[in-house]
Amino acid sequence: MKTVVTEIGSWKRRVEVEVPSQEIHPFIEKAYRSYQKKVHVDGFRKGKVPLSIIQQRFGKAIQAEIVDDLIQRFYKEAIEEERLAVVAPGTIQDVSFEEGKPLRFTAEVEVEPDAHVSGYKGLKVEKEVMKVSDEDVKRAVEVLQEQRAERRSVEGGAEIGHIIEGDIQALSATGVPIIGDKWEDRVFELGSPPLGDVVQDQLLGIVAGEERRFKIVQSERGPDGNVMNREDHYSIKAKSINEKILPRLEDSFAREVGDFKTLAELEEDIRNRLERQRDEEAERMLRNRIADEIVRRNDFEIPPSMIENGLGGLWEEYQKQPEREMDEKQFREENRAGVVWNMKWHLLWKKIAEMEEITMTDEEVDQEIEKIAERSPKKEEKKIRSLFKDTRRRNRLKESMLEDKVFGFLKENARIKEVNIKRPKKTKSTLIT
Repeated sequence: MKTVVTEIGSWKRRVEVEVPSQEIHPFIEKAYRSYQKKVHVDGFRKGKVPLSIIQQRFGKAIQAEIVDDLIQRFYKEAIEEERLAVVAPGTIQDVSFEEGKPLRFTAEVEVEPDAHVSGYKGLKVEKEVMKVSDEDVKRAVEVLQEQRAERRSVEGGAEIGHIIEGDIQALSATGVPIIGDKWEDRVFELGSPPLGDVVQDQLLGIVAGEERRFKIVQSERGPDGNVMNREDHYSIKAKSINEKILPRLEDSFAREVGDFKTLAELEEDIRNRLERQRDEEAERMLRNRIADEIVRRNDFEIPPSMIENGLGGLWEEYQKQPEREMDEKQFREENRAGVVWNMKWHLLWKKIAEMEEITMTDEEVDQEIEKIAERSPKKEEKKIRSLFKDTRRRNRLKESMLEDKVFGFLKENARIKEVNIKRPKKTKSTLIT
């Protein structure tokens, strides 16, 4: 078989195939013999018709029947021999097939782009570092304190800091209930975000069993681009008003929370956890910056079929979710850019691994599987090891580990500047959902 591959675009190839008649002959003869077993010809018993008569009478019809199978067979062989990373079925053209002559055809195929990468060493990137402050630790302790707070019913009206539980009904501007927009058993603290701070003046003094109207004013941009205020109207029927009794912050509180002897031990554990979380977040953001810069410097086009296949796989996963807010068209539009970026980065980091001879051994993968198993509950260890006997799951882990190695190499060869940043301010949401 003779194959000629011509590049007709960054992700498109023309594959011209010529198969000598002697390579085709065994398949034609096999087809003749198969036909011989089932054809009826006057004067001959079934299965005893001479092959010469089969060829004379039915040769062209038999050849027409098998040509597609022959093309698919030799197309596949050509793709494998030329090591083309095909991402979509090829378009077959210019077929020439006659018995005794070579089989010729042309296929146009979309292939995985051969990414060319440079400028990945010596990158200047910033690593944002958010230090853990005493105030951060204090807030985390307060969250634990809030979670273990007791509620005590109050007789009088609600005051700042009281917990209101009730059913909320959306209203029209004229006070008519909007059908379908009702939220039962909503709980919020008067004076605290995301709702209690907005309605505190309107609901001060409300008592259990009372129904009261309130409104929320929100800013939004109109069709003309101008910002305007929008009023949303609601009513609430209070079911209960409770005061919050916080536990005292002392050593006994720490023992209730976990395996801590003192409050200081709890605070130290919280600090360590926050530092790990922020280190992980800083590392994730640094990796994104490195990847973004490499993609920007080495941009290239992704084949349409490759993009559509990627979006199709994401859409299948999205459909499995119990609550879906987007139809397929919207989903594809919103996820297209992310899919394209991920494909570009995947091809680029694989190319860097190839150029720098960065590899991942089976021994390293086995060691990582053992670490995963050992970090799991004892009863899950055997199951974890069994899961990674699956070739696809093991290959995904191996590829993820290789990508980590590439990032390690890129960081070693980058100029990284640490920048301290402050904790972002919390934004308030006034939506009732």
